[in-house]
Amino acid sequence: MTKNNNHSSNCTTFFPNYQLFLPMDIGVNISESSPVRVISKLLEGLDYRYLMQAYSKNKGRKHKIEADKMFFIIAYAMFDSVSTTRAIEKNCRENINYMWILRGSSAPDHNTVARFISSCKIEIEDLFYQLINKLIELNEINLENVFIDGTKIEANANKYTFVWKKAVNKFYEKLKIKVNDFWHSFNENNSTEFNDIYEIEKHLEKEILDRNIEFVYGKGVRKTQQQRDYETVTSYIAKENEYSMHLKICGNRNSYSKTDKDATFMRMKEDYMKNGQLKPAYNLQIGVNSEYIVGLDLFPNPTDVRTLLPFLSVLESRGLKFKNIVADAGYESEENYEYLFNNNYTPYIKPQNYEKQKTRKFKQDISRVENMSFNEETDTYTCANNRKLEFRYVSKQKNKSGYISEKKVYECTNCAGCPLAEKCKMTPHNKKLYVADNFLRFRKQSQENIATEKGIMLRVNRSIQVEGAFGVLKQNMNFKRFKYRERSKTKVEVLLFAIGYNLRKYVHKKYRNVKACNFMNWPLIKF
Repeated sequence: MTKNNNHSSNCTTFFPNYQLFLPMDIGVNISESSPVRVISKLLEGLDYRYLMQAYSKNKGRKHKIEADKMFFIIAYAMFDSVSTTRAIEKNCRENINYMWILRGSSAPDHNTVARFISSCKIEIEDLFYQLINKLIELNEINLENVFIDGTKIEANANKYTFVWKKAVNKFYEKLKIKVNDFWHSFNENNSTEFNDIYEIEKHLEKEILDRNIEFVYGKGVRKTQQQRDYETVTSYIAKENEYSMHLKICGNRNSYSKTDKDATFMRMKEDYMKNGQLKPAYNLQIGVNSEYIVGLDLFPNPTDVRTLLPFLSVLESRGLKFKNIVADAGYESEENYEYLFNNNYTPYIKPQNYEKQKTRKFKQDISRVENMSFNEETDTYTCANNRKLEFRYVSKQKNKSGYISEKKVYECTNCAGCPLAEKCKMTPHNKKLYVADNFLRFRKQSQENIATEKGIMLRVNRSIQVEGAFGVLKQNMNFKRFKYRERSKTKVEVLLFAIGYNLRKYVHKKYRNVKACNFMNWPLIKF
């Protein structure tokens, strides 16, 4: 049997007249207007010094691929809707665009890509905002309007390993009663009085050692009183530490997942079980301008109202201060209004009762403060039966963020015998009104803003730009569930998706401009 010598070691067939063909540069096969070249020109102006420092922490070890190339590969992969590390590795070995980015460097392993993302979290966020500033320089983004909205993204966590703060507090209170009863009982049976169960634990440990008491387990054995007391005390202490840990992790939240402690259980729109099941998730907040995602952050809050101020702080820390803040009714609160007005923002926030106040039912509801006449001189309200509601006192309330809101309380002088009492109040006492003057003043101003021609245009744009961005991320780029766990890692994941999204928009706009130039016979725009 003769050996076939027409195959090399890598199984490539060689013919008798086999010869290498030129050109060897694969860039020749990539057109000048190719998206990979457009993206390359956009990214080459970024500062990669901090990224290189973070990527080269191990002194004396030279990486097979430079940090800027690695970032370029990952950014282009997100642009190309390639989000898994194994798929990125595969494309680096088979796709000509990825090979052109490598420029002679060996293709990175999927583990290398994963380590790069994990070790350069802060630097990737910095590069995201560098890209935003680059787009500002190119007049792609302006600092006029920012459209803000949030969506819930399911966490990579078990749906059934949940911890509820309410349940923990309930069991904690029961444990305190048991501990208190045991403490009193132990002090009654001992000559020495102990202040808490920790002192009892130390006393029992010493007594067990002094008497050389051996612990016994199993059926048919009798435990000593010291062993029973010691086991009871240690179990109480262990449970107390467990509940304290749960409450510490929860913080201001109502729940968290054991598999991803930063995730909070929320009610999702994508309820495939159709039973209103709560799932561990993050509240993703994004700001959009000129169809680009200009900022983002992750929050454990199920609602949007307490995410606005921290989100604006993130943008401000990056030098991004927009003039007009456009958001839906979920962001309306006195605290948010006051911050926006005091910091030279113009709010275009839709009031929560914007649609309701147009209805006949709302206008005919005599119990509402909006349907009562107010006299500024006497500081009184007049109800539908011409009875006066006089000012009594100021009620103060602190929310979870520490903001103190004030409400003026007005009370009717006498509601007895009023024929409209059933429609006006729900209690047998005199009618009371709780009026938040500051909030109503801010709401009125914001409502006037959105009622203008500019406000109407901005509200329409908000639904188009923000909802459109979420649609592209979820449907086109298949970002419906996090792959990583912990907030720091999940934030990097969504940042990479946002980078890919912005690169898509940039390339799309460039090609759209080229088509417009060809149609109008204008000079072509060079990339």
